[in-house]
Amino acid sequence: MLRGCKLKNTETIVGLVVYAGQETKASLNNQGARFKRSKLEQQINNSVVWCIVLLFIMCFCGAIANGIWTASFSDPSAVIFLALVDGDSSSSPAMQAFINFWTYVIIYQAMIPLGLYLTIEFVKMGQIMYIEHDMQLYDPVRKTMAECKAWNITEDLGQIQYVFCDKTGTLTENEMVLKRCSINGMDYAEGKSPITNGTLNAANAPVNGAATLRSGKNHRDMSPVAFKSRDSTVQKIPMKRLQRKVGQVFSEHGQQEQANQDNRLVDYFLVLALCNSVLVSVRKAQAAATASDDVTSTPRAPSGIQMSDLIGDDDEDNNGGGFGRQDDGPEAATSLRRERREARRRQRRANQELTDQELQAAYISDSPDEAALVSAACRLGVKLVQRGPHRCVVWLPGHGPVRVRLLHTLPFDSERKRMSVVVRHPLTKELTLLTKGADSAIFSLLEAPQSNDPKSDEAKIRCHTELHLKSYANHGLRTLCLASRTLGSEEYADWLAQHRRADQSMSAGRGAALKRLACLLERDLQLLGVAGIEDRLQEGVQDTIASLRDAGMSVWVLTGDKQETALQVALEAKLRSSRQTLLCLNASESRADCRRLLNRFLDKLRRYRPPGAPEVSSENKSSSRIRPELALVVDGDTLKHCLTKPKWRRAAVNADVSNTVGGGEATFRSGAGTSRSNDTTAPAVGSDDPEQDDLRPDFLRLAEQCGSVICCRAAPRQKAAVVSLVKTKGVRTLAIGDGANDVNMIQTADVGVGISGQEGMQAVMAADFALARFRFLKRLLLVHGHWCYDRLARLALLLFYKNTLYCFLLFWYQVFNGFSGQVNIGQIYQLFFNLVMTSLPPLVMGILDKHIRADVLMANPVLYRDPMDSKGYQASHFWYNISDSVWQSLVMFMVPYFVIADSDWDIFSFGDMVIGAAVITSVLHNAIEVKGWMLVHWFSFVGSPVVGWILIAMCFSAICTNCLHPENPYYQIIRNLSNPVFWLAQAVVIPLALAPRAIYRAMDNTLSSSLTAQAMRLQNEPRYQANADMSKELRLPNGGFGIGEHDINRSMRMRSTPLLPRGSVLDTTLLEPSEQQQQQQQQQQHQSRKQES
Repeated sequence: MLRGCKLKNTETIVGLVVYAGQETKASLNNQGARFKRSKLEQQINNSVVWCIVLLFIMCFCGAIANGIWTASFSDPSAVIFLALVDGDSSSSPAMQAFINFWTYVIIYQAMIPLGLYLTIEFVKMGQIMYIEHDMQLYDPVRKTMAECKAWNITEDLGQIQYVFCDKTGTLTENEMVLKRCSINGMDYAEGKSPITNGTLNAANAPVNGAATLRSGKNHRDMSPVAFKSRDSTVQKIPMKRLQRKVGQVFSEHGQQEQANQDNRLVDYFLVLALCNSVLVSVRKAQAAATASDDVTSTPRAPSGIQMSDLIGDDDEDNNGGGFGRQDDGPEAATSLRRERREARRRQRRANQELTDQELQAAYISDSPDEAALVSAACRLGVKLVQRGPHRCVVWLPGHGPVRVRLLHTLPFDSERKRMSVVVRHPLTKELTLLTKGADSAIFSLLEAPQSNDPKSDEAKIRCHTELHLKSYANHGLRTLCLASRTLGSEEYADWLAQHRRADQSMSAGRGAALKRLACLLERDLQLLGVAGIEDRLQEGVQDTIASLRDAGMSVWVLTGDKQETALQVALEAKLRSSRQTLLCLNASESRADCRRLLNRFLDKLRRYRPPGAPEVSSENKSSSRIRPELALVVDGDTLKHCLTKPKWRRAAVNADVSNTVGGGEATFRSGAGTSRSNDTTAPAVGSDDPEQDDLRPDFLRLAEQCGSVICCRAAPRQKAAVVSLVKTKGVRTLAIGDGANDVNMIQTADVGVGISGQEGMQAVMAADFALARFRFLKRLLLVHGHWCYDRLARLALLLFYKNTLYCFLLFWYQVFNGFSGQVNIGQIYQLFFNLVMTSLPPLVMGILDKHIRADVLMANPVLYRDPMDSKGYQASHFWYNISDSVWQSLVMFMVPYFVIADSDWDIFSFGDMVIGAAVITSVLHNAIEVKGWMLVHWFSFVGSPVVGWILIAMCFSAICTNCLHPENPYYQIIRNLSNPVFWLAQAVVIPLALAPRAIYRAMDNTLSSSLTAQAMRLQNEPRYQANADMSKELRLPNGGFGIGEHDINRSMRMRSTPLLPRGSVLDTTLLEPSEQQQQQQQQQQHQSRKQES
């Protein structure tokens, strides 16, 4: 059982450990610990390096100055406190300077902000608690709150530039319902299906008996004229008539010779019912039946299945498993009585028939689409009653419960993209392979047509099925192709022997051998039909994606669905619009075709210039710019070419030796690069051979210029490779998904978000943050991401300022004592200045400060661009704070120095005056940086100097009667606080020290053109208290207004003779002329076949 599994259908289980430790699935999927560091943390680390450099400079200058000062004395022994002895080389001025260097390292050690990281950890803990207790991120349906699993990247939520999301279960509800199915070339649909189809006018016409149940017998109720879709041009057959047909075909099967189309219909529903991993829960069936009896008093329509059909074999399996029971002792007797009561209750329930709704409620599956298919088969008459490891019980119309042997199961994997089971056919008793999977995986395995006549029944059925498949995908339905094959006994026996040998092998190629054998069996398939499954979008998906794009983020969809399905869902989710030019990068045939198509697209984009845009110089033409009017669509086979590193060919030793693949690895920079292979014969990237060219730079250059990117039929490894490729640009990425196939993508991205959906908890366990709904991502990024980044950026700058301020207070004193390393600040202040006296205000600001209201951030996504561009923490901000701390420290030292000149104030009383000014000034400096005042802020700013400085100092000076030599601070601070000179110095120092900071902050808040400053000025106006939308007044730095990127681009148009016409589709027709002509001929032949059919 995987971690996070829940025990169902039984009270107890007996387990046997088979794979443990490093052999568990969780450990095998784990690629090792991945330590993620935020972009802000990297900037802070760079600033810490500069602090170390400053520390070294201060220590070196102090040591040199001390050596010069000491050497200036003709008689060193006359200098007190210096251990210089005549004739001793170790007591030379140089040695004294060397000793003082390390003295300065000790007294200036606060320049390295070790407490910065500890403070940041406390602040992040508070921010995470704030996120996890945000009721706006609570899902009442699943009763789930937001969960933070990574504490060190909360600020990265405010700097995301690329968002990669899965489709199924992330953008959609992952609650599947079968809406359309194509069988024998006939299109069946639910009566209330919202799907429309305006392209298949002839697709539903009966094909030589396709509307008959058996040869020579027609049924009036199977007329294809059933109901019309919205466009009133296409007629589809309702599912109710399909249900009647299923009952008649199964009931009459075996009575006389059956038509091939009837056999195809039987196999179609056997695939729906058997080719899956769905389990039937007895307890869920009982609970559903009980709830049905309690809720409604209307008569229940029985399904023909009794509870005994479900629980009879369960009792046999559970009690006959070979595990004995010892009925000794009172506990065993109590357990026996409980089991007997349970058996009597089950026996009473066994005579009650279940409804279809109750039986469908008993189906449980890890895959929602499998559960949808089994439920649809149950509604139409073929009902899965029970599933065991080697057999199933299926209720068939006219036959009742039938046992079906499951001989072998070939599970689904992301490379084969299909699942198959080998069964003994319940009606014909033949060995039958039942297969379902993606159209790209099934159509290539179909048997060759027996006749090349396009007018034959099989050709027409296949043509109509393909049209239905495309129609379903164009309307956003998930599509699955169903196929079957009859196996010979000898063929299956030989295959099974090979499979057993490969399965028992311990070699490294075991997995590849099993996949090869699976493909060996899955061939020459007979197409049964297509299933179209509806998966509705989640609530708020359109608004969330629009807001993310308005915030400046690029949203990519990486899905394993069919291209048409992904495009339709992207259109409904507002990820793309019908006005966009669609670039279809479909060049799956060869790497050379992919290279030519990329070159064509890039060449057209290089020559395209929007109206009114300035001319671009030749050297800047290669620069990338996002073009919202473009949307890129890539399929999985093309991604394989675009993401795979080129394999260099070694030079052949002689003509008889074939070329072998080299192990070199290529590097790339914006287009072409050079090879790092040890093989000197390997060609460089960008060589004339397209098969050896690295396509990753050009693919990335094309993708980053498109407003929307959709990757279809993408395998889990390809998803992670796309994210990794984009990360090479140095941007911050976020990946969000809900299934196990999204784990690699989530772990590769800078920030991983897992959706706690219906496909297990693997994505949530691998993610850094867990949400219940996709729409919560908007608040997580736009609100909490903005707040976390802004708070931590200001907190880090403030802590750098405090440490530098304290160190320079000690440095200025060295000028007056010959750089001897003596200090004028008492030891109690050296210990408590950063730890107690000034630590609380930054901590409160980092956790609770809200510079912009949440409703303003939600209503104006454009405000996210400031933290995205790192405007809260830059190198200029760091050096400005360092300069400000140097100025303030100079004022704090020099003003008291001149105030007490020629007086009887001692050194440490002078130090009390300096440290008092430092505490008050640093607290007020912090107050200037606070953007949103709360009661807790007032408490911290008043309590920090009063409690942290005055009370602690007074208590210590009152009890310390004879300690801390040589200062001996007994009653020192009490005498100083009662002296008017002390407060006179403070009155002069504080305004003079804070003047530059106050003036700068006032001008920045009043005149700054940044979006954050504009929003802070506007949010306090009465008109924005109820309606926080400021889009008409927020002015972007480039002169536009913050009305949203999709609104700005809505007015963009192409030139009168555009290179990329609006709404056009650029596909593989941009190949070489000869290939283009061949494709045109093939398309014309295909169109003629359609017209004939």
